[in-house]
Amino acid sequence: MDKKPKTAPPVVQIKPVAPTPTIPDEPAPQVQPANPVADDDGVIRQKTDFTALPGWEKSSSIPAFQAFLGSCQRFAKTKTANPAFDQPCAKAKKLADNPAGLSRVLVRLFFEAEFTPYFISVPETEQGLLTAYYEPELPVQNQQSPEFSEPILARPDDLVTVSLRRMDASLPDKRLVGLVKNGQMQPYFTRKQIRQTTGRPLAWGRPIDVFFLQVQGSGRIRFSSGKTMRAAFAGHNGRRYHSIGRELVKRGELAAGKASKGAIENWMQQAGRDATQNLMN
Repeated sequence: MDKKPKTAPPVVQIKPVAPTPTIPDEPAPQVQPANPVADDDGVIRQKTDFTALPGWEKSSSIPAFQAFLGSCQRFAKTKTANPAFDQPCAKAKKLADNPAGLSRVLVRLFFEAEFTPYFISVPETEQGLLTAYYEPELPVQNQQSPEFSEPILARPDDLVTVSLRRMDASLPDKRLVGLVKNGQMQPYFTRKQIRQTTGRPLAWGRPIDVFFLQVQGSGRIRFSSGKTMRAAFAGHNGRRYHSIGRELVKRGELAAGKASKGAIENWMQQAGRDATQNLMN
């Protein structure tokens, strides 16, 4: 949503109201822009009003407010320049510090004063897909232990990535990953070989947590001291990804369609460290 330059929301003295967890099933708002023009990405973004949002006044915006407040805290901590959010963040903090507590009405008025909703559509279609990004947080330790046995590795210094298209415009748009030995590029080590040779642990986590961190691509790691760091994707060994959930189903260890994180974790706990290492490598 874009910041909306309006006056501050009125102060309403009411008692906190319990949020309503469900949103009534209402049809999507029908917004017909006078002259709809698609952006370069082929999407039409048309300003609308909060009254056009199904269930807006009946549902609770407190979870969204808490998420926004967390973003504001992140901006302040990292000193990231976000001038468009300076005023909304300041007002959000003031509202959060209200000794009377948050209420659905106050939070709704905050969003209505500080933001503008948009109706998003794609020409010649009534369907669309919005995605979100999930960043897990997992406990880690500085030293390996029976529970925290899987390393979160730094990018190896000898890992090389080569863009074929950059070397020759006639070549496919593909990247090769490997290492250089005796002047020749060779495939990089397997997961098991990396742990035995070039692996440099940044921290140690539970195998299931580290696996899903690697699948997701990034996350936050929290040490027992309370210190937190962000772990982000830095490279791969060029080998094809192999799903451990699919492998467990193939072995008959898990039923098809039941290879959830919880099911995989239960299998790891019962199978033990060695079997888990063999599976992940």
